[in-house]
Amino acid sequence: MKKQLAMLVLMGLMVSAVPTLAHNGFTGVGTTLSYKTDPAPLKATKEGMVRFLFTRENQTQIQAKECSCTILVYSGIPDPKVRPVAVGKIQQDKESLFFKFTPPKSGVYTLVLDAKPTKHDDFQVLKMYLPLMAE
Repeated sequence: MKKQLAMLVLMGLMVSAVPTLAHNGFTGVGTTLSYKTDPAPLKATKEGMVRFLFTRENQTQIQAKECSCTILVYSGIPDPKVRPVAVGKIQQDKESLFFKFTPPKSGVYTLVLDAKPTKHDDFQVLKMYLPLMAE
């Protein structure tokens, strides 16, 4: 019950901070970001994946080499005083951009994506908070 309550509180905070989270995406000036997790829930101590699709206003995809994208994963709500449980960069395969994450234990996590273009003004700088639940 405590985990469910914590998840509801976290979801409420994230949705109020970034209203587009409920839609599995973000649209900014000239950029759209979509994401999805594996269909199966994340499992503690098992590697999971979050996939991202960046598109420009003209519908061309943004590639990993065009984005200086950093990902931080925090246990619970992000706090600048607390070290993230995972730090990484976005990778790319034939399908999309992705980030692999192995939750150290079950609970609520927050993935923070900080995306900046490698070429000035190629797309809008964006930051997104994605709540994740690991069983």
